Amino acid sequence: MHPRMTGHLNILTADGEVIGVGFQRGNIVQVVLQDTHSYFGVLLVERGFISPIDLETAMATSTNSGAKRLGDRLVDLSVLSPHAIALIMEDQQGLRLSKTISNTSVKVNFIEAEGLLEDAQFGRHSFNESLHEWLSSKFPLDWLKAYYLPWMQWNFVKAQDWSDTHRVFNLPLMATAPDFGRELISGKTLEQLLGDADLHEASFYRRLHLLVVARLVAFGEPVQVAGDYTMTRKRLAKLNAALQLQTHFERLGVSPKAKPAEVKRAYHELAKVLHPDKLSPATPDDVRSLTRSAFAHIAQAYETLTDEGRKAEYISVLEKGNSENILEADVMAETAKLFLTQGEIAKALVIFGQAAALAPASIDLRLHLMWARMKTAGKEKDPQTIEWIQAQLASIPPEDRHSAIFLFVKGLYLKATDETASARKCFENASTVDAGFLPARRELNLLKLQSETKNADLLHGDLREVVGQLFKKRK
Repeated sequence: MHPRMTGHLNILTADGEVIGVGFQRGNIVQVVLQDTHSYFGVLLVERGFISPIDLETAMATSTNSGAKRLGDRLVDLSVLSPHAIALIMEDQQGLRLSKTISNTSVKVNFIEAEGLLEDAQFGRHSFNESLHEWLSSKFPLDWLKAYYLPWMQWNFVKAQDWSDTHRVFNLPLMATAPDFGRELISGKTLEQLLGDADLHEASFYRRLHLLVVARLVAFGEPVQVAGDYTMTRKRLAKLNAALQLQTHFERLGVSPKAKPAEVKRAYHELAKVLHPDKLSPATPDDVRSLTRSAFAHIAQAYETLTDEGRKAEYISVLEKGNSENILEADVMAETAKLFLTQGEIAKALVIFGQAAALAPASIDLRLHLMWARMKTAGKEKDPQTIEWIQAQLASIPPEDRHSAIFLFVKGLYLKATDETASARKCFENASTVDAGFLPARRELNLLKLQSETKNADLLHGDLREVVGQLFKKRK
């Protein structure tokens, strides 16, 4: 996108899926996937361009010359402006791009070409906004840490697109740390920056990757900090603790479908900074020991994954353990869902938590855990719970944010933060996506009852109390 080239980026995944991304003068104009799911209708309703009834009417409408596209049918019905189609198609483009990001191995090539069919314009700012979302929902922290590990002794400089007023700095992740960019280019190495006692590691790596991909910062040069091993000692201790808990794939930062050449390349990049032979003679014994331990984990992963027999056996053991845990977690989650529907929130919350700890939690399980947490007595207005829910909602991939349960949980969050109108909209959208989703209907009825009660209090209350309520300062 930066050199404003025009052509096709072809991506072949290890599973044989072919993905095509079309570029035209710096914009993404096509994303072609085997997954043909369309979010067009639900996006129109969520964005408030049409009502659920409008959507149902258009879906049932056809013409003598054959079915038109949904957007055209809505325009014909005079319920949608043509300009809204372009906006929704851009949103759709972003969702398709999100689906290209997965834990797999890929081969890519780029073919220059002119005259591409334009589905939607998706520019660099839209891409950066999407990347901002993907960093919370698609990029594992372990992958980011492995990716940047070889660069620990390097500092940063301004890159081609650096600007103090760049729009990237207005994105939520950056707005909460207004000095991050300047601190990054202050001359400190990555290791020194990570040594900050108040550092939130996940946020640091996400901000760093956002600025690197947006070409605001780049690596400058390696810097040797003579005599001071404090930061190195601290980093290696944390690294060893993490490596002990990681799979061989996570240690090297590669996909389970990675080819031997990728595994070899990843290993050599890590060996550049972790091989004990790279240490200077003056290195303290404890730092040398920590380095040997970290390198041993990396070497073990490399030796296992480059031996086809050992790799197959290792994957088999991993899959067996995972499948057993996943099956048990699924059974526990179904039990917890039953408790949740019966109003036994405390029991549901405990079991959901146990299921989530047993195996990598599915999106459905994570959303139900949020639901139970929000409905736990005394927690609906708890600031820590609200902050946790906000972070958890951000961790759901964009393409999975249009289900009834996601919209419902988002509605609970908005209700807890006193954004009643937006909460109502979410509950309505949840009912549109799944007409049989009763919890959304119950929340709508509760909001209606609260509104009617409030109106009744205004009509029949003491005059002074009513006037005071009307002119009460909003928080």
